[in-house]
Amino acid sequence: MRSWGKIYFGWYLVATAAIITLLTNGLRLGIGPFEKPILSDLAMSRTEFSMIVAIGMLVYGAGMPIAGWLLKRFNTRSILLAGLVLTCIAVVWTIASKNVISFLLSFGVLLSLGLSFMSPVTMTPIISKWFVRKRGQALFYMTTGAMAGIAVVTPLETALIHSIGWHYTLLFFWLSLSCARHSVGGVYYA
Repeated sequence: MRSWGKIYFGWYLVATAAIITLLTNGLRLGIGPFEKPILSDLAMSRTEFSMIVAIGMLVYGAGMPIAGWLLKRFNTRSILLAGLVLTCIAVVWTIASKNVISFLLSFGVLLSLGLSFMSPVTMTPIISKWFVRKRGQALFYMTTGAMAGIAVVTPLETALIHSIGWHYTLLFFWLSLSCARHSVGGVYYA
């Protein structure tokens, strides 16, 4: 049994996984605050924006089984890193988008796919490996992080968008995911 001090090391993994899933779910599902500034900046209609969000949700959902399939062939660290790289490219591309098609491909498709690679699907196997007796409790806490994403991230997005704009808010969340993923880098052995 590995531990840091008196706390079992697996709980640090649960906390990190909860933060990552909080950010990914919050960013993908808490899209509301981004609507008005994006519509204004890209001269996009609500219909176009809604279609892009719907396509993004489909890609996010379809990406999770892909992440699970890749997880069987590679390890958690590789899938998280792939998700982070896809998310990085998507955020930079989204910020630079000047039209609907570019926004669809960057925000709707690539960002959704990257975030799906950092979803609970990727985290569940590693949490399960670190816990036997308290596996249910550990998975509950990780999943709670994912579900809290919308409740926590949406108000934070709103405040950040009002103070620094949607471009920098998106960049801030990508940097937050990078930091959370980096903290996992040396500890995920799956």
